[in-house]
Amino acid sequence: NQGSEERARSNRVYIAAPYTNPDPVYNTHRAIYAGERVTNSTGCLVFIPHISLLWHLLTPTHALSKDHWYWWRIEWLKTCGNLIRLPGPSVGADKEVKYAEANQIKVFSGDSDDTAIEAFVSTKRAT
Repeated sequence: NQGSEERARSNRVYIAAPYTNPDPVYNTHRAIYAGERVTNSTGCLVFIPHISLLWHLLTPTHALSKDHWYWWRIEWLKTCGNLIRLPGPSVGADKEVKYAEANQIKVFSGDSDDTAIEAFVSTKRAT
């Protein structure tokens, strides 16, 4: 049913944020913390692409290409109705925002992690 799929997508949130700059571990912590705040505040299902850090740690000699990771992230983004863009320079997160804007996925951002998260959370309080 198209209506139920739209409702499901509206409750899925993609966290887009820097990964490598300044540090993958720091940025993964940031993204997971943001996702946890969103889930705890709204009950929404959150996808955090930074979880690929664990994949990198477990299989460093079998590293996949950047193109693979861009593809992987966009495939997950396609299942979401919302994207929260945490601040900071990131080619990958900028590509994700561009994809979202071109595909009717709502984008929420701000000058800080808190304002980006709140931009989304406030829409859920209104419903």
